[in-house]
Amino acid sequence: MQVLPIRLASLLAGFSLLPFAALSAADTVDRIPSIPLVFEENRGQFNVKSAAFLARFNDGIVMLHDDHIQVVRHGVSLDYRILGHGPDRPKLTGERQLIGRTSYLSGEDPRTWKSGIPNFRAVRYHAVYPGIDLLVYAKGDELEYDWEVGPGADPNRIRFSYPKAESVILPNGDLKISKSGVTIRHSAPRLYQPGTEPKRTITGEFIRRSSGAFGFRVGDYDKERLLVIDPYLIYGATFGGGSRSGFVSGTRGAGGCRATGIAVDKQGFAYVTGSITDPNGLPNSSPIQSKLGGAEDAFVVKLNKAGTDFEYAVFLGGPGFDEGRAIAVDAAGNAYVTGTTAGEFPVKGGLSNLRGGIFVAKINADGTELAYSFVFGGAYQFFPGDDGFLYTSAGNAIVVSTDGSAFVGGTTSGNPLPTTPNAFQRTPKAAACIAAIPACPDAFVGKIKPNGEAFDYLTYLSGSSAEFLRGIVIDELGQVTAAGSTLSSDYPVTPGALQGTRKSHPEENLPDRFLLAADGFLTRLSRDGASLIVSTYFGGASNDLLSGIARDRTGNLYIVGTGAAAADFPYPSGQTPPVVPPGTELIIFVVKISPSLSEVSYVFRSHVVRQTGSPFGIAVNSRGEALVGASAAQASYSRLQLQEREVQAPRSCYLNRLESCEVQYLFLLAADGKEMTFASEIGLMREGGRSRVAAVAFDEQDMAYVAGYGLMPNLLPSRLVNGTATASKIGFDADGPRFVGAAVVNAASFLPGIPSPGALVTIFGTGMTSTPGIESATGLPVSSELAGTSVIASGQYFPVLAVAGGSENQQVNAQIPWVSVTAAQAIGVLRDGKLGYSVHATSSPEAGKMGIFMLDPSQPAIVHGSDFSIVTPLAPTRSGETIVIFGTGLGRGLVLGQAPAIGSPAPFSPLLRYAFEPNVEFESLVVKAAFSGATPGFVGLDQINVVVPGGLPSGAIRVRIQGPPAFSSGTQQVRIHLQ
Repeated sequence: MQVLPIRLASLLAGFSLLPFAALSAADTVDRIPSIPLVFEENRGQFNVKSAAFLARFNDGIVMLHDDHIQVVRHGVSLDYRILGHGPDRPKLTGERQLIGRTSYLSGEDPRTWKSGIPNFRAVRYHAVYPGIDLLVYAKGDELEYDWEVGPGADPNRIRFSYPKAESVILPNGDLKISKSGVTIRHSAPRLYQPGTEPKRTITGEFIRRSSGAFGFRVGDYDKERLLVIDPYLIYGATFGGGSRSGFVSGTRGAGGCRATGIAVDKQGFAYVTGSITDPNGLPNSSPIQSKLGGAEDAFVVKLNKAGTDFEYAVFLGGPGFDEGRAIAVDAAGNAYVTGTTAGEFPVKGGLSNLRGGIFVAKINADGTELAYSFVFGGAYQFFPGDDGFLYTSAGNAIVVSTDGSAFVGGTTSGNPLPTTPNAFQRTPKAAACIAAIPACPDAFVGKIKPNGEAFDYLTYLSGSSAEFLRGIVIDELGQVTAAGSTLSSDYPVTPGALQGTRKSHPEENLPDRFLLAADGFLTRLSRDGASLIVSTYFGGASNDLLSGIARDRTGNLYIVGTGAAAADFPYPSGQTPPVVPPGTELIIFVVKISPSLSEVSYVFRSHVVRQTGSPFGIAVNSRGEALVGASAAQASYSRLQLQEREVQAPRSCYLNRLESCEVQYLFLLAADGKEMTFASEIGLMREGGRSRVAAVAFDEQDMAYVAGYGLMPNLLPSRLVNGTATASKIGFDADGPRFVGAAVVNAASFLPGIPSPGALVTIFGTGMTSTPGIESATGLPVSSELAGTSVIASGQYFPVLAVAGGSENQQVNAQIPWVSVTAAQAIGVLRDGKLGYSVHATSSPEAGKMGIFMLDPSQPAIVHGSDFSIVTPLAPTRSGETIVIFGTGLGRGLVLGQAPAIGSPAPFSPLLRYAFEPNVEFESLVVKAAFSGATPGFVGLDQINVVVPGGLPSGAIRVRIQGPPAFSSGTQQVRIHLQ
């Protein structure tokens, strides 16, 4: 059997003959790399006293002791025991110290808190043997260790073992260790001598020594230079931990870690708050223990500018439930967080004598201590609501002024608030609520002095039924404007208000369901909190709920909510209200209002949502464009409207108590509010969990930040997935990658969709590369980046074989990894680290078929088996001759044997065959292929060897590939010449 060793450059030459089309302006998304492992010095915060350092990953922990490295996974401990060292135990020191530090502020007693614990990228074991150090370090999300053998030292001294574990050296040189169903693997050691040009590689391998010990066999090397022996282990670190049980009706949370608030400082650092249940969830915060401060703690993390690491991470919580709901940051980098607590929250400062279920805390700029922390208001109680649960007492919004005063707003019930003497409303009104609400909560707003010692003011904002405050903003005068929803017919309003009365129907006339007869409210307080500047209802005769508020640089206000926005809704003067079709009683609306709250500039009714939708965040950039994060029970897209504009396509579907299928998405409105300039689904929770867009923010450069949980796991290479907190950064500059036409196609047949694993894909677009011409991969394995361009799906980078630049139309050719990505319905292109819009790219039956390469529009890549020359009209094939057909996508990921590593060519021996054997159809004659598999020495190239049957007419004959019906048989049809 003959296999054609065709040159890669020859194959790529046929890729340039592709059609292109134009595309309008695009947005980009910054790449979010995985958060690396961090080593944390043990200063008593960790109960295993003999461990000097520790690092966490998604399903366990690494503890560094002076004579062994302990790896604990799924409750199973595997010890890397260092043998034969001298009587003196090695000294451990941290190296490559990080700026961030870790603090543990759990419980009410400050004497038990730990602050300012340093974090490191590496830990050195000094002089384990004479002249030999052991360096353990984090390399991205990988844990590695090097034995550094100094000049004149003896590497044969190195011995180690895994007691009580099964250890075996595999044929490929790896060392496999297994115990109680848990397996770890050391890759075959890499030995080299740094300081030489080129770096000198030394032969070496694991060897078994006596009594179950292992060591290294080392080849010849320069004993006057340092020798590095570098085996490595790989673990994935996870921000927030895994989901325990998904969303469960009537219980707290989704498990794992939920991000519910986000803020960004002027330097571009993101601050995130939420709640966490996994004690291993924060890599440099939570030690392994049976519980946190309680079953669920609040957390605050500060991410670096690139989103690759924590500057700090802090737990905040008592023995019960605690959740951060909103966060703000001042010019000095101090973080202010508010939320809800079940009690015994860590307190500090002049208000620490208060009690209640609402907390406010200020964390200093480096995350090492609490500037102040206190609780107040009614007791915590939750009940079903629009995000799975609501709270009778919670701080839902917080902002900070330039002088460091914090303004907090939220909902309270039960215990009276410690209102101030100057407050506009010192006591709530007698309340009556529908049975669906276990208490009758009231809204509140408070201003806290910069030192946290007292309230400047604290006031109720309530009528005689229920109020839910969802957002606040402040202006240059220090006046707060609050937005929320009310069931009260006597909510306080000011004379001449935009809407002086409640329009929604009284709740007693409606079924007993939550908030089916609410209006929104907008209320501005005076600077001292003693009076109302302006206050108005906002809504129509049906149910209208306000979920968030934002303010632009000129004072205009933007509110987002859910409702019908029907004919009597506050519309701009002269605008004809839309006709509301049946079944659209609850849609998402965005409203822009003048600074005086007297005039509506626009009302945008979301064209994405056709049924129940819930917005959970709004932010406005310097251009007056509003970004909204939301969920929807059902999405009905206009493909013209959203074409090529998605960050990620998969839907987030979960059967919750309302039996709704939720979709998480973002959209950006033009400054005039007439259209979406960007819209994208971004949520997909794996293994039956629930995802949520919880909060959005803009920085000074108009980069967008999104916080939530279960968002974007199938596209970005982030570990913030599977029930855990997510933080994303999105840019909307116009020069990033975007797609044209079918966008993603089989590289040979040009049929749209993601082809089979191992196959080649071609992507058409603009802004994909900065190179003006054609760049081709020159080395093996093929890199995941070429000319600054990368391709990604399912969190995996593709090997990039070629990019074709130019001022307009561009393309990228890449290989689908040998791990199936067909479930990921989106594929994205990064240019210089910027991720552009992704597109729907499902693996269709057509794209999954083998495509035959064409050297030009009429010349298929089919050659004579005898000399590998092309079959042409001047060099036709003959009956009985073996011909070789080249294409891609033949395997559908089903190989007999080991698939090549990512970016590596198919092997020459043994040849890589596919699990099914296709047939070749010559006109009406079907012939079984002699060989079908991957072309050795090449990446993504498939070939079929077949003998041309007799009985065919001379001239141009039709040829195509057939496969079993289960594998979507048939390629595109080509013609070859027969003599």
